Amino acid sequence: MTVRIRALIINWNGTRDTIELLESLARENDADYRLHAIVVDNGSIEAERLALADGIRGMDNRLHVDAIWNSVNRGVPAAYNQAIQADGPVPDAFLRLDNDVVVLPGGIRLLWSRLQAWRSTGIRIAGGNTRCYDAPNENNGGAIDIRLLSGRVRGWFPPEDMRSDGVLGCVMLLDRELVEALLPQVFDEWLFLFGDESELSLRARDRGWGTLYIAKPIALHKGGASTEKVPLLSRTYSIRNGTYLALTYVRPRAWRPVVLARLVLECVWKLLKLDFAACRSLAAGIAAGLGKRPARSERRD
Repeated sequence: MTVRIRALIINWNGTRDTIELLESLARENDADYRLHAIVVDNGSIEAERLALADGIRGMDNRLHVDAIWNSVNRGVPAAYNQAIQADGPVPDAFLRLDNDVVVLPGGIRLLWSRLQAWRSTGIRIAGGNTRCYDAPNENNGGAIDIRLLSGRVRGWFPPEDMRSDGVLGCVMLLDRELVEALLPQVFDEWLFLFGDESELSLRARDRGWGTLYIAKPIALHKGGASTEKVPLLSRTYSIRNGTYLALTYVRPRAWRPVVLARLVLECVWKLLKLDFAACRSLAAGIAAGLGKRPARSERRD
């Protein structure tokens, strides 16, 4: 039986990385695992878009690649949703990928086989250990322990496969049942940048579905190739979205006032330190967590 997987990839002025990722996917594409890559260019400059188009044409028949060209940067989760909803055969699973990863040989097979092996336990999302691109023996990303009450998020590397709060989203396999249940907005578009993979795992948890961490390395990750280009914007959304997730998904709900009190105190502390940008981000996250947010992110450029 052929397994069909749709790879979801976003490019934003990172064509060289995107093409290297597509090359790694082409090596995994065979009669048993048919990969269909959807590349969403999120408003790159013209030179990058032209280079990306050339690179996609250069894939020949080794990998089926379709492209979506956005005139503006619609944000990370919105672009992933575009790729999910693109035309084409309905896949068995969807593979969320950062464009700055290289999938290791057998990585996709491992993700699929583990997802199927754990599916009866409620697992609908699978990710795994990623290593540093320039130092393949060093861990880069793994399981995520999300402590919403204290506001701390811990990344760690368990020695065995295990259920976890979340996984690093640079390589994340989504079961078709999960995707179909959450359409049309599988990823929360309001988040725009940062936290969409954790939000998805938390939302899945509330439906009774879990996330699996796989201990064996599945990919090499360059780490932050896109976000490092916009450090101030990245910090803004990281603080805002983390605040929103804490208020929205803390369980049991009786702990929500405790989380709110912690966040308000943190906002005051940032104000006293004259860190006005962080204070504004915290305030925006608190307002959103209390139900006062626009339907989607306000930023489009």
